Amino acid sequence: MILFLSTKFWLAVSFFIFVVALIKLAGPVIIRALSNKAKEVAQTLNEAREIKQQAEQVLIDSKRYQQESVEYSRKLIAEAKSEAEELIRQTKEALQAELNKKTNLTKERIAIEEEKVIRTLKTDIISKAIDKIENSAVILSDEAKKIITQETLKNINELS
Repeated sequence: MILFLSTKFWLAVSFFIFVVALIKLAGPVIIRALSNKAKEVAQTLNEAREIKQQAEQVLIDSKRYQQESVEYSRKLIAEAKSEAEELIRQTKEALQAELNKKTNLTKERIAIEEEKVIRTLKTDIISKAIDKIENSAVILSDEAKKIITQETLKNINELS
């Protein structure tokens, strides 16, 4: 019985009753708060998973876009190289055509000048021949001189 009279005993009993009452009254509130907190944590985890998935998708999209960009730039470079080679080829062809044209014109001019020189030489030779004939043919009659001159002029006209 001494045990029931002690203040420590009644303090322990009071404390025990207080804890039981606290658990009975505050238990559902604490459980509800913990449950709400657990739901918040679960929701945060779900959001974190979604954000992680979105980030992974963005990374995949970025890598794909980078690959497409690299392929596009390679294609552009190849096209530019092809166009440059085509332009070089066309330029070479145009240059060759122009050179051929100039060469042909030069050959034609040379041929014309050769013909002029040949005509001039023939004319000079014929003129000198006529002069020689006239100088050496003093003994020839005027009629023979006339025939020779006409024949020579006829030959000159045929050569021209």
